Amino acid sequence: GQANDANTEVNKAIAAMEKNPDNPALLAELQHKINKWSVIYNINSTVTRAMKDLMQGILQKI
Repeated sequence: GQANDANTEVNKAIAAMEKNPDNPALLAELQHKINKWSVIYNINSTVTRAMKDLMQGILQKI
């Protein structure tokens, strides 16, 4: 899914930085990929928490 894709992109950007650590364009690209990864994981966490709260609310009414 998107989380795995974002993780792969971050790893590729890190590998590119290892080959050419002085390239500011690669650093900017790595920062962008990490920000994207962070947003995806935060959304994942928020959705998971919302589902947990929803299920607990349903179970309390039973």
